Amino acid sequence: ADRLAVSGGGLLPVFTVWWSVDDATIRGLAVRDGYADYGGGLVNAGVLTVTEMIFAGNIANDDGGAIMNYDTLTVIDSTFDGNRAVTGEGAGGAIFSDESTLTVRNSVFTANRALYGGAISDEEAEVTITASAFLTNSASDGGGAIDTVYSELWVVNSTFSGNSASGEGGGGIYVYNSEADVANS
Repeated sequence: ADRLAVSGGGLLPVFTVWWSVDDATIRGLAVRDGYADYGGGLVNAGVLTVTEMIFAGNIANDDGGAIMNYDTLTVIDSTFDGNRAVTGEGAGGAIFSDESTLTVRNSVFTANRALYGGAISDEEAEVTITASAFLTNSASDGGGAIDTVYSELWVVNSTFSGNSASGEGGGGIYVYNSEADVANS
């Protein structure tokens, strides 16, 4: 079945979840062509679950092409395709998680790009990724799929294929001053 698509028309961010939101869920939408300095598709500052979502073609001038996370975000059964963080620090082509908690389950990240963390970048965060796929994401500096800085990262039962990074490297995962545990991936 087709999904309801919500678009920023390449001009505006699509969703914002405020600090006061304690438990929200967004389900079954396609979030496309959002544009913002941070979080082209979604800025989360509350406690949020996104499930069965598609984030495609979203752009952030700085961090979080599709999603900028400042609090607690859970991503389930979702697809991130062709999102970009393009200038400035340019971290997290799909998701940037800043001093926050990020959980990703059963999701696919394809062809996302950024300076750091083609798919996901995090700083001073707790990140748990299970049963997810990272395919052909790229970073022009470090972390083709994932860039983790001053964080705790756990990756289990996930696939990394065709991701690339130049500069600092880490075609799959780039870890800087962080605790990282990768198993069965």
